[in-house]
Amino acid sequence: MKKIILLATLVITVLHISAQTKAEEIKSPIVSEQDADYYATQTVLWRDIARSNPKDEQAWKNYFRAAWYKKWNNQADTTANDVLREMEQAIPGSYIYNYACYRKYMGQDECHLYAQAAIKQLPETMDQHDYNIWFCYAAQMGDEENMERIAKRYYNSGLYSPYVLQYNYNELQGMEENGIYIGNGDAILVPKLMMQYAKGLHRDKAIVCMSFLVLKHYREYLFKKLGVEMPEFKEAKTQADYDENVFRAVEALRKGTGRPTYFSTFNGIEINKPWEDKLYNEGLTLKYSDKPYDNFKVKRKNAEECYLMEYLIESFSPNKWDSGNRLNANYVVMLSDLLEYYKENNIKRYKWLHRILTKSLDNCDIEEERKQRYKELIK
Repeated sequence: MKKIILLATLVITVLHISAQTKAEEIKSPIVSEQDADYYATQTVLWRDIARSNPKDEQAWKNYFRAAWYKKWNNQADTTANDVLREMEQAIPGSYIYNYACYRKYMGQDECHLYAQAAIKQLPETMDQHDYNIWFCYAAQMGDEENMERIAKRYYNSGLYSPYVLQYNYNELQGMEENGIYIGNGDAILVPKLMMQYAKGLHRDKAIVCMSFLVLKHYREYLFKKLGVEMPEFKEAKTQADYDENVFRAVEALRKGTGRPTYFSTFNGIEINKPWEDKLYNEGLTLKYSDKPYDNFKVKRKNAEECYLMEYLIESFSPNKWDSGNRLNANYVVMLSDLLEYYKENNIKRYKWLHRILTKSLDNCDIEEERKQRYKELIK
């Protein structure tokens, strides 16, 4: 079975490069993505700590994570497998060992044994990555009991970026009632589901992870929940087969439910390509429609009445996540075309939106060259 990796679908463009003299907590790339040298160095630093204190589970966790992300830059790298063999000798059957084994076998039948064992062992204190991975696992299994339990713990922990939550809230705010959101990537799926299961917000919306649609158990759960007959899937041997199966599933959901269907702008051109001729920009999302309509009018309504954007001007919590900076910058990409209309038709609205978008960029921690390119959109 093809491995399903939800993490890092939302590509972060800012890499933090610094001299490394000590071991650092290895964070999820949606929080802080680093370069290949960083992960290679951290792997060695955490290896030495773990070997010097074999019962230190946190050291093993960071050692494994550094090796795991190091492999992202070199698929032939086998360090993560070596770490697992060491962990099996040092801390067999532990939460961290089961966590690491789940990561290795994610998307394969073997993963469930380790995932279920790890969830039974969830520690009292978890970091962002722990919450994220088990919430995603519960979501792909359609385990709503654990989704709600973990979502509430995750939200109440205060670990999740308020900026990422706010952006996702605005996306949902701009959708019609009972809409379906089709997307990929932790930073645009997890926060929406968290708001639904932890806060009870927008529970009428259906949040669909495209990459999970290749998993039979996820499809069975989702199609049953939405009351749609599941289409036949052919055996997938190539990437084209997987893509065709995902397309068939999305089409069955769209047509079978008759619900308003929205696609994430972060899916990328190739992922949205089968529907591109019928996708209409309504602000932060792309809505599917068989018939042309005045989507620009809807976009103005979303910006003026639905989206809560004042947090971009002044906020009282630091924006520590790379994905939060990327999402903040995306307001400029998606809404800057409203400025010309407002400049000609409503100067008060023009000043209002221009201030929001300008402040959003000023507060973004992104490379200056990229920031200047964004600023060209709002001159």
